[in-house]
Amino acid sequence: MTANNGLWLGLVMFFASSALAQGPELSPTVEQLRLVVAETEKLPTGKFPPGLIQAANDAKANFRPLTTDDVEAARSALAERSRALENRVGPTSSHGAAWLEFLKWNGVQKQLAPNSEVDLPAARTALKQLMSGAAGLEVPEAQAAALALEKYIDIASFQAAKDQGAVYNKLIDDLLANLEQNPAQSARTLHEVERRLDYLTSLGQAPQLISELNTQWGQTNFFADASANLLNRLMARPVSEVGPVTDCILGTSISGTGCTNGQITVTPLDSSGVARIRFNFTGNTQTSTVGRNGPVAIRSSGNTSFSAAKVAELSDEYFRIYPADVNATTRSKTKSVTKVGGGLGAGLIERIARKKVAESKNQADAIASDHAEDRIAAEFNEQLLERLTDARRRYDDRLRRKLRARFATPQDLVYSSNASGVQIQGRIARRGQVGANSAPPAPIGAADLMTRMHQTAANNFATRYLGGAKFSQSAVDADIKMTPAPPEGLAERLKYDPNDPPSDKRRADFKPWSVELRESRPVSFTFRDNEIEIITHATKITSGDESFLNWDLVTKLVPERSDKGWTLVRQGDIELFPADFDPDSGKRLNNRQLALRSNLNKAINNAQEEMGKVIEIDRIEITNPESSLNALRTQDLAVGAGWLVGGWNAE
Repeated sequence: MTANNGLWLGLVMFFASSALAQGPELSPTVEQLRLVVAETEKLPTGKFPPGLIQAANDAKANFRPLTTDDVEAARSALAERSRALENRVGPTSSHGAAWLEFLKWNGVQKQLAPNSEVDLPAARTALKQLMSGAAGLEVPEAQAAALALEKYIDIASFQAAKDQGAVYNKLIDDLLANLEQNPAQSARTLHEVERRLDYLTSLGQAPQLISELNTQWGQTNFFADASANLLNRLMARPVSEVGPVTDCILGTSISGTGCTNGQITVTPLDSSGVARIRFNFTGNTQTSTVGRNGPVAIRSSGNTSFSAAKVAELSDEYFRIYPADVNATTRSKTKSVTKVGGGLGAGLIERIARKKVAESKNQADAIASDHAEDRIAAEFNEQLLERLTDARRRYDDRLRRKLRARFATPQDLVYSSNASGVQIQGRIARRGQVGANSAPPAPIGAADLMTRMHQTAANNFATRYLGGAKFSQSAVDADIKMTPAPPEGLAERLKYDPNDPPSDKRRADFKPWSVELRESRPVSFTFRDNEIEIITHATKITSGDESFLNWDLVTKLVPERSDKGWTLVRQGDIELFPADFDPDSGKRLNNRQLALRSNLNKAINNAQEEMGKVIEIDRIEITNPESSLNALRTQDLAVGAGWLVGGWNAE
């Protein structure tokens, strides 16, 4: 997808298609898969879980107004976290001063003294910087400071309300009203649930009500299953090495050359809580050596067959390997026994030496087998430790740290494994964000990689990466710019592709544009039966000299199988609504809103008609040179009941 594919594609397709790929012929299981997804539509939605009404009434009865003491406690906690952060960056150094300037921390420091005046705008500015995802903000001190600042803002703002009780009761009533409107089918309604849930959590109120909500809306919302075949395609490899051989057996010093040929494979093992993988190394080593014992030289060839096994444990917290278990058997063949330098008595010495070599051959082979086991174990341990250490470093650098910096780290992340492969599941949600409200469809078929993602996972992840982002394009053949800097994956999709130039009509009609997204829930996903609805929540859209404030762009996509692979097909035009307008309410737009929508429609939908409605989904390329895996192609794709299920096969 290229930059000149337009305004809406760069924004909405990153999360809808970045992990999807073209596939081979449609598998016979995909229709079964869709049926299983559709079955979850029968789960009750929009109904109050048992005890919710009682929990809401109890929350009202047990409400405790916040006082200045609560503000001071939050301020004190923030001051402690602030000192820890400042000590981490070194405020007197140029580096530390630059960091504090970037964080706009001066506005926070001014209000940390007890009983000082609360400055909420300055606090919110600093919080936005702390949660911007900039490299370095994943450190514990920055994370703790952000959470303390967030709590301070919520408590200080609520404590300042003239009638806290009335505000609180309305918060509870609005939450129940939102829940009655079937939030599972409405991204707008679900966002309203989350806003109120987040506020209650921050205020430390209504614990039983929050618990009841989490019972219904706190389930795991992301699953990934990697097959044993995929693991082997990623990690198995042939081994062919030539190197020196040195040893000492029964007083004979041995030197020569060894050639090892073998194969490393992996076998997933039954395990819960962590994934356990056994690395298997089988092969043989051919040697050509010379042994020296006194005046005698013994030339030999040998063959050592071996099998080694080593278990690795994988979890989000650590990667760990255990010592290798090796079995080796050496069979040697004596080629010659000669006295070094010849001379007087050489024949007699050689006959005696040959006899001793023959007598000790079985013992020497047994010792050589033991030494080979030690050597293979040491080499196997070293190789896998290096690889696993590198894998852990990449896992931390490319995934965990970046997710942590944006407060997008999955909760309750659990690894497990069995004979079929490795499974990972977790809940992508931070404070106030909900998880799934239904169990996932069971994985069906034999795809090498199967993912099941609930719409709440997509929504929560998009919020952390796109909240408050601004996209703009100054010329028809320019890259789309994003501030703050786009994450990996999205960056490539925003680049202008000179191999796909815009048409003359597009050049003539183009106007510089920009889109600023909402801080909270910038993009909303709803996964309905065979349809992906994506709402882009824009606080400001500009097109040429025109500006449009607070509009929602609704795009509906249907996954379809084409001759070239899987595609996402846009259904109709992009629908445009004011942000505070619910199209399902039955109300109508007023004349001013209709006029604005007409102008905005020209800026968006007219351009989309030229670009087409079909988006081809690229395959996932694999760039590891040591892997036999080239790419992943989409095998199955199904959408329904809040879940997006995809299956990929290795090629």
